[in-house]
Amino acid sequence: GVSRGWLVPIDYQPRVVKSLDLSQIRIDRKKRDYAVGELASAILGEETTRESAKMCAEHVKGRHALVFTPNVATAYGMCEALRALGIAAEALDGN
Repeated sequence: GVSRGWLVPIDYQPRVVKSLDLSQIRIDRKKRDYAVGELASAILGEETTRESAKMCAEHVKGRHALVFTPNVATAYGMCEALRALGIAAEALDGN
C-alpha cells in the first residue's frame, strides 16, 4: 500500500505518560499483555487522558493521524480530550 501511495510509512513515536502508573495493572498471562479493563481505567484518568492528548497534538501538528487505544471507552475519552484542545477528532468502533 505504501509503494502505491495508498498509505504512508508508519511514524511510530512512543511516549512516556508521566501520570500513568502501570505498576498496579495486572498482566493477563494468557494474552501476555496488560488486563484491558484495568489498563483502560488507568488511561481514562482525567490527567492521563489530557496529558496523552496534549502529546498527540504536539506530535501531529496539523497532520492526519490515528491513535490506537485499548478499548472503545478510551477511544471516546481520547477523542473528547483532543477536541478540548481544538483538534478535529473522531472515535471509531465496530458498532
